[in-house]
This record gives sequence, structure tokens and C-alpha cells, in this order.
Amino acid sequence: MRQSIIEAIIKNSQNHPDKTAVVIGDDQISYKSFVDRIIIKKEELEDKGVVIGDRVILAAVPNIDYLAFYFAIHLIGAIAVPVDKAATIQTISDVIEDVQPSCIMLNESIGTSDYEETAEHDDIQLPESKSVADIIYTTGTTGQAKGVMLTHANMIAGAKNVIHGGNVQKEEVCLLPVPLHHAYGLTTMRAIFYIGATLVLQDGFASLKKTHKNIHQNRCTRAYLIPAAIPLLIRQTADNLPALLGILNKLEFCTAPLNAHYRKLLNEILPKVTVYNSYGATEAARSIYMNVSENMDRCEAVGKPVEGVKVRIADPDCPEKTLAIHQVGRLVISGDMVMAGYYQRPDISSQVIVGSELLMGDLGYMDEAGYIYVLGREQDIMNIGGEKVSPQEIEEVVLGSGLVQECACLAEKDERQVLGDIPVLYVVYKNAGDNQGKALSLFIKEHIEKYKRPGRIVKVDVLPRNYMGKLDRNRLRECLWENGHAGKI
Repeated sequence: MRQSIIEAIIKNSQNHPDKTAVVIGDDQISYKSFVDRIIIKKEELEDKGVVIGDRVILAAVPNIDYLAFYFAIHLIGAIAVPVDKAATIQTISDVIEDVQPSCIMLNESIGTSDYEETAEHDDIQLPESKSVADIIYTTGTTGQAKGVMLTHANMIAGAKNVIHGGNVQKEEVCLLPVPLHHAYGLTTMRAIFYIGATLVLQDGFASLKKTHKNIHQNRCTRAYLIPAAIPLLIRQTADNLPALLGILNKLEFCTAPLNAHYRKLLNEILPKVTVYNSYGATEAARSIYMNVSENMDRCEAVGKPVEGVKVRIADPDCPEKTLAIHQVGRLVISGDMVMAGYYQRPDISSQVIVGSELLMGDLGYMDEAGYIYVLGREQDIMNIGGEKVSPQEIEEVVLGSGLVQECACLAEKDERQVLGDIPVLYVVYKNAGDNQGKALSLFIKEHIEKYKRPGRIVKVDVLPRNYMGKLDRNRLRECLWENGHAGKI
């Protein structure tokens, strides 16, 4: 039984020393050489005075040395604090103030070595499974930035969730074009190394040329994307997505539920590719999985809990009370992947961790077969005439019209004080024709129940998204307030 990801990497280097561990552009490194690099970086950090329990801030630069430094920190028994490679000085300053690091490694101190290193592997001391390995900063379930503490045991459990939920095999070559300071990228990377597969790391998915080269040149069998990547890739490939992704065996999406429109589209144009949708949080890795290709009759579900994970739906006002099937409530998750707490914030930790359970910020329900349906963040759910309505429900119907490139639904208070909330739809049209608004209104009238229909449809140029491509509803509200709902974001 492996006690840490770094232990698994070392075991893989002993069992398959020549197997490729990482590919980044034209650079690649075997498992044996990767461990050598980790040990060398461990010695460099020790020379800087890093010891057990120290916090080390490091910029998530997508290169081999970043990965080596990350695991070298773990090998010392110190704590890695990954940050965005493009983080502002203010963000870095806030993290520094919070964690009081013994060492800070930003972009200029994490360059890729172009030489081969060898290192002595004798007397390697492995970290304790219950010790904290990472502090990952996130807004999480309480809306303010805080450090999520993950132990080595949490990471092992999270890696196993990804492996079992997505059916990851050690023979696979996996393309990962998402940031390595975010839970999605980090958890995926750990799972790939835990099982001994090959990681193909790419800095974002916006470059079609780079994505095509990485997939085809490395013969990738699997890719990890975000839902926002699909419309971008469709536009770039002139609707010929099979030429780009068709050679894959598996495709996984996370950070946001893959909506029904794109599930159906991918099932039609990539019939030989198994598509997975996963759901989780920084505080609990990925805990719910759906094999989309085998469950097209449940296009609205995010999936079922993986083995070893329990999910229940709780009364939002009384978390200890479990609701019946199809009743909407707060998601509550338990399992070995649940975080140790927020760094130096026992007050906030106690609000979301009760016993062994994590109280999520999402509302949803469970059906009779155990599938979980997520309606969205509790703060985003609309109350229309006493009925709880998910903005995602309206957005998915609108996307199915084929008239819009992207859309977002927000609630405005009913000035008549009759309905409570009124949905307002913000859309980026695919075409600039004058009749687009009229055509969309007719489509909505035919496909959405009267009480759910948007009170207004506002044309915008673009919708704000965060660095992971996820719709930033809070920023959208701020932009609209600043611009007086003028239609410019």
C-alpha cells in the first residue's frame, strides 16, 4: 500500500525505469530519470534550508523542473504551496502573509534543466501519510480565498478516485492541458504518476496546432479538458473535431458539468471515444463520476459516487437531516479524500467539515438509481414563485437552440414582488443577424416553461471566465453593475 504519491513514483521507477513519465513539447523524461531529478531538487531545497513542515511557495510553470521541485518538497516532508504562474504581486503577497514560507520559487527560479542527472537513492525517507503535503488556495465553498490542506493520504485517495472513476490504465498516455496549481490539474497529475502512466503536459488548450501535435505525435489515449474547450475547439477545427480527438480512447471533463448539448454532440461525432464527466472540489478531489457514453439517458446527471465515497443530499437549513430522492438539498460528501481543513482557519473549517463529512456549496438531488444531479451553487439558485430553478437548466436549453455561442442566466429581483426572482439571460450569438433575438425568443417560448422564461434577453460581446475557462458569475454581476446592463462585458 503506497503512503504517498512520491512513494508510488519511486516504485514505478524501480519497476519500469525506462518508461516515459513526462512529455513536455520535445522534452521527455523516464521514471528513473524523473526520480533522479526529484532527488537533485530535494538537495537544492535542503541547501536553501527547507526542512520538514516548512511551507514552500512555487509557481506552477508547466515544465519538468516544476514537477521535480513539487515532489522534492514532499520528499523532504515539507509542504508545497503551488500558485498560478501568472499570479499578481498582490496574490503572492497574500499567500506569503498567510503561510509564512521558508522558500519562494517563482518563474525565474524554475527553469527546465537540459542535462541528465543521476542521484543516490539510498536511505530515502518517505513522508508520513497523515502529514500535510499541499496547501491549495481556493475560494471553495465559503466565497473567500483560503488554503486547503491536503495530506498525503488525501492525495492517494483522490488519485484512486480519478483512476477508478475514469478507468485509467498504466499503459495510457494522457494529455493534460490545464494549470498545475488548480485541483483538476494536480489531482489528475497525481493519478497518472500513481498508476505509472505517461503524462503529456501542455500549457493550455488554446493552440490547436500544439494540441494536434501532442495528441498525434505522442499517440495519446486520453485527454483531460474543460467544457469551455469544446466550443473553442469546434470553431478552430471548422466543425471537424473528430480529426483532432478521434484517435483518443477516452476523454474526461471537469471543473463544471458537461451540459446535455455537448454530451449529445460528442456522442454523435466521437462514437469510439468514451467520454467521462467528473465532479469534485479542491476540498474533496473528484468524488463523482459519470461514463457519459453509457448513460445518454441521464444527460443531466453528474454521475455516481466512486467506490469508497459517500454522497447524501441534506436539508440546507439542517445538514444532519438527509432528504429523500428527488428532493433538492445540499450535497454532503465523505471519504478519505476530504481535506484536513483550511490552513489556520479552524473557524471556517468547522463550518464545512462536520465529523467526517464535507458540506458542499452546491445544491442538487439524487434519483432512485443513485445518480447525482447538481443544480449549481446555492447562491446562484433562483427562487421563482416559490420554485427553485437552476440557471444551468435554462442555459442548457438555450444552448440547444444552436443560435448562441455561449450564455449565462442570472437572477434579478422582481420589482413587483410577485415572483421573487426573474431570470435574465445574457447571450453571445453565433451570428450577427438582426433576427437572432427574435428567433431565440420563439425557441424559448416553445421549449421552456412559462415561469422559467427569461424576463429579458441581453446581447453581450463575451462572458467573463476564470483561468480555468469556467463561467465567472460573480464577475458577470460586477461587470453588469459597472456598465449599467449596457451589454458590454
